[in-house]
Amino acid sequence: MSGALSPTTGSPARPAGAEAWMRFAVCQDFPALPWLADRDQATDTDRTWMTGVCRACGVIEACSAFVTTERITGGFWAGEFRDQPDVPDVPDVPDVSDVAGRAQPGVQEPVAS
Repeated sequence: MSGALSPTTGSPARPAGAEAWMRFAVCQDFPALPWLADRDQATDTDRTWMTGVCRACGVIEACSAFVTTERITGGFWAGEFRDQPDVPDVPDVPDVSDVAGRAQPGVQEPVAS
């Protein structure tokens, strides 16, 4: 699929290695949608429209095969975002491998009765 506008022509840009099927992709009729944006840059309305366009597209299988083969990791292709959702930074976690089997801090050991 495509969706970004070419800076020189104003027409939808095609990625390197574009396949012949791309000229039949319905998304090309909707160049204002953020096809190549990351998921956090698209509104809920954008996502709804893009999902509907992909579902109505006759080349969605070819699109899916293309993004898998090309290992595309960004944008909205074949009905879904290809970027990974943002994951919050995880604070440094101490290595606890040397304390396996020991009581955890703040956890009380069972009391024998």
